[in-house]
Amino acid sequence: MKQTELFLPTGYGNNGVQIVNADGNATWKTVYTSPATGATPPGNDVTVKGVSVTSDDATARNLLCGLDIGGTVYPFACVNIPAGAGTNGTTRAVDLLNSLDMPFLPLDRTCKRVGIMEAGTILKVKPLIAVTAGATITLVAWAEKL
Repeated sequence: MKQTELFLPTGYGNNGVQIVNADGNATWKTVYTSPATGATPPGNDVTVKGVSVTSDDATARNLLCGLDIGGTVYPFACVNIPAGAGTNGTTRAVDLLNSLDMPFLPLDRTCKRVGIMEAGTILKVKPLIAVTAGATITLVAWAEKL
């Protein structure tokens, strides 16, 4: 019987960020940063497996998504976050990397959309309109270091 090599990921990473009214609509917030070259040998690229978005805002909000590459943020998608998403017991949390808003993302082995980020790349978001005073949008990222 032929022996098969098994390659396992070097680890997993998480990050969380919150968006509040004081952030306005001009501030890009960091959701996940892929480690810089040499930070996590042997591989530095990262697959973002999912980003959960919840909101206790009574109004739906749109989040603009962008990749910070070398200090410049390149917007690539806009995702609607319903009022009360993941916090009111009736509206589900949103997967930022969902197939409807980002059909251009590659599929993993389970046919789920994932974001593959090169070393040093930063996933960022900002609301198109400021979050209501006293409300919070929370994002939690799950990533696999390759």
